[in-house]
Amino acid sequence: MKFKRLTPIAVDIGDTRVSILQLALRGTERHVHAWASFARLSPDSGFEAEASRISGVLRRRGFVGTDLALCLPDSSTFGAVLELPPARSGAPLRAIAAAEIGRMFKQNPEMLELAMWEVPIPARQSGTTSCMVVACPHECTDPIFDAFARHELDLRTLEPRSASVARACAVIATPAPQDLQAVLSLGWKQTRFLAMTHSQVVLERAIEGADLETLHRVVAGTLGLDTDLAEIAVSDAVSGGRTLLTDPDAAREIRDLLLHFADKLSAEVLTATSYIGRRCGGRKLARVLLESAIPTAESLRDMIAERLPFDVRSTTLAELGLGGSLPREQAQRGELAACFGLCLSQEAGAC
Repeated sequence: MKFKRLTPIAVDIGDTRVSILQLALRGTERHVHAWASFARLSPDSGFEAEASRISGVLRRRGFVGTDLALCLPDSSTFGAVLELPPARSGAPLRAIAAAEIGRMFKQNPEMLELAMWEVPIPARQSGTTSCMVVACPHECTDPIFDAFARHELDLRTLEPRSASVARACAVIATPAPQDLQAVLSLGWKQTRFLAMTHSQVVLERAIEGADLETLHRVVAGTLGLDTDLAEIAVSDAVSGGRTLLTDPDAAREIRDLLLHFADKLSAEVLTATSYIGRRCGGRKLARVLLESAIPTAESLRDMIAERLPFDVRSTTLAELGLGGSLPREQAQRGELAACFGLCLSQEAGAC
C-alpha cells in the first residue's frame, strides 16, 4: 500500500457558505480525505464567529492536523496589471509594486500583503514586464490570523481567492497551450470575470450589477416572496418544476428575468474577452468555466452557454476529477472548487 500524505486543510469563507477540504495523496493520485460545506451565520458574520464553528467541524468531520490554508475573500483584496522592470534588472520589484498598487487604491504600501506573478501581456513600454499584482491590507489579514489562533489553528497560507479558483480550473486543460480560459465567478455580493493561462490569472474584472443577491431580491419581489425562497423559484422556472411556481405566467416572468441576467453576463464576458485577446497578442479563448457556491448559478449555465461562442462548463469536483471521492450530490455542486485549488498549491507541503 502506498504511503498516504495529507494536504493542509483548505478553507473558503464565501459570502454565503463556508467550505473546507483536505486531500489525501497517494503517489500522483488525489482523493478527498475530508470535506464540509455549511451556510454562514450571515453574510456579515465576522471571522471570529466562523473560526469557532470551523474548529468544531474539523473535530467532528475527520480532518487531520491544525495547519490551514485560507482563501482571502474577494472583498478584502484588490489588484491590477502593472508594468514593472524586468526581474534581471535587480530592481526591488515587490517594493515598486506595493508603492504603485498603494497609490492606485489609496493604501499605505507598507501595510499591504502582496501576491504577484508575470503575465504574458506585451508591455506598452520597451524594457518593462507586465505583472499581475493582488494586495490585501494588514488591517484585513491580522484579524483573520488572530481569530484562528484563538482556536489553536495555524493559518499557514493566505491566498487570493481568484488564484485558488484559477489553479483548480487549470485541471480542465485547454485544447491548446496558447489558448486562454475564462472563469465567470458568480458570487452573492459580486460577480467576477477571470482570464487565465494555465493556472495564472492574467485579468480580473468585477462585473457591476450582476451579483446573485440582487437577482434573488428581484425574483422574490416579483413574486411577493421572501428572498430565501428565490432559489426554489429559479429552479422551478428553469426545470419546469412545480415546487413553488404553480402559475405558468409566473414561471415565464421569472425565466424572462433570468434571461435578462444571462444577457448582461454574456455581454460583459464578450467585452472582456475582446479586450484580453488584444492585450495577449491575439490569443483565443477556449472555454468559459462557471464557478459558484450558489445553486442558482447552475440554473443559469445553459442560458449563458446559448449566448456565448465558447464551451461553457461548471467547475464541480466531478468536472475537476474528484467526483468519485464524494457523494454524487456533492460532486455535482461547485462550492469546493476554490478549496481544491488551495489544496493543489499545498501538495508540496503535504505531510
